[in-house]
Order: sequence, then structure tokens, then C-alpha cells
Amino acid sequence: MEKQKGNATHLAIEFNVYQLKYPDSKPLKGDRAARSALRLRDKGGSYVYYREVTRRMELPPGVYVIIPATFEAFKEGEFLLRIFAKKAVDSGVLDEDESPTLTEDPLSPTRPGENTFTDAFFKHAGKDRKLDARELKAFLLDMSMIEFKEKTHFNTESCRSLLTMIDNNRSGMLDLDETRMLWKDVKTYRDIFIRFDKDRSGTVDTFELNSMFGALGFPVNRAVLTSIVRRYGGRDSKISLQDFVIVISKLILMYNIFLEQQKATRGKEGIATFTRNEVCRRL
Repeated sequence: MEKQKGNATHLAIEFNVYQLKYPDSKPLKGDRAARSALRLRDKGGSYVYYREVTRRMELPPGVYVIIPATFEAFKEGEFLLRIFAKKAVDSGVLDEDESPTLTEDPLSPTRPGENTFTDAFFKHAGKDRKLDARELKAFLLDMSMIEFKEKTHFNTESCRSLLTMIDNNRSGMLDLDETRMLWKDVKTYRDIFIRFDKDRSGTVDTFELNSMFGALGFPVNRAVLTSIVRRYGGRDSKISLQDFVIVISKLILMYNIFLEQQKATRGKEGIATFTRNEVCRRL
């Protein structure tokens, strides 16, 4: 989606999806951007003067690169890229730092401080090497002290919402990779919340929620927004970080459940059919 100034669209845009033949997280520079390193898997369509270009694709498991493009060479513009996936995926921007990346082996012993994230995970994980909601609560408190240099408390309800959002196999537990994905999301939610908490009160006004959801690439309509404000805003119409985490986690979870059921029941666009047992099973 092009970030427009006003309502005018100045660029013809599209995107292409490539599969990396030799997967890693280095930037696509020099030989790594050559045809020998990339395999075109699907195109986003023709270049069009639309603000937004979307496409649905089915891709086998692998490492892919999405490259937005403009029709005219060297024409640049700000853009928003959103990805909705049926399966759990890890995504990010290819790092500009070309320094070597350490590979974590969760089964290998690590020296104290050698791998902070892994150390914190196994400090709180049970014998099954997984985190439940209460263990996740302690883990998030530790990681906030390490990365934010301040305690960020998440109550058990917030942790249950976060866990359910990532826990695609509905085991009630998170392994190391799932926890890494969750921590990445938590940092994103916190950054958005701090951006809108201009007076540093620890709360945001509910009328700012629409902009906050939009910044996350997850806009909601007025009816949904009104329901959220009434349920979580309280008498002073303020939302805390914990409430914001619960809301966005539940929205993403419900959206994914809807898409899954829509496909399973072959429903029309915007329609999914649930039986009573199917609704209760997803509580």
C-alpha cells in the first residue's frame, strides 16, 4: 500500500515474490541479488496506479523475499507491506548489518550471558522446554528488564491472550521458536503504544485506538472499535498497555479463526459458518 500525500496516487506499483535458493538474513546486494540466488515464485500483477495492490498465493514452506517495485526506475515512495498467513511464519526486514549471525542450538548448553534470549527462555521453561501462561509472564518480565531496562508487567490474562495468538497447535504451551515470534510481536505492540502515549501516563485515549490499529496494519471498523472502547475503556476512556495487548491478540486470533473456517466451509467473501461445538472449541 502506497503512503499517499493527500488522495493522489503518483506511482505505478506492484510486487514480486522470490524464493531464496541459499537462505540467510543478509541484504540482497551484489551477487546475492543475481538471478542465480533468487527464484521468482509469483508476481503481484501488472504495474497499476492504485494505492493498494493485493494478491493471494499458495507457497510451499521455504524462505521468501517480497520486493515492492515502481514502474519507473529510481522512483521511490513510502509504503506499507502487510502479510496475512494461514500458517505460523516469521518475517522481518533483511538486516542491513552484514555481520555474521549466530545460530542458536536450544539443546546445547550456553554460558551465562552468551545468548540472552535463550538463557531467559530456559530459565523459565519447564522440563518439557516450553512455557505456559504463568511461565511466560515471568519470562516477559525478565526480557523487559534486559531489553527495555525497565519492568514491563503483563498480567496472566495478557499472557494467555498472547499465548493463544501464537499457539497454532492449541497445546497451551510455547516452544523456543514460538516464543521468539511472540517477543517480536510484544516489542512491536509496546513501540506503538509508547508512540501514542505522549504524556507517558501508561494509558492512551480510546479515540487514538483506530490510529494505533492502523499503524499495526490492522484497521477495524467503527462498530468493532465502539465495542472495544466500551469493554476496555472504563469510565475514563483510557486503555493500558496490558489491555491493548489483550485486544490486538484477540482480534488477530479471531481474524485467523474466521479465515480458517471460511476456507473450510467454502463460505463467500466475509462469511464463515460455525457450529456451536466449533465456537466452544475455540474459547
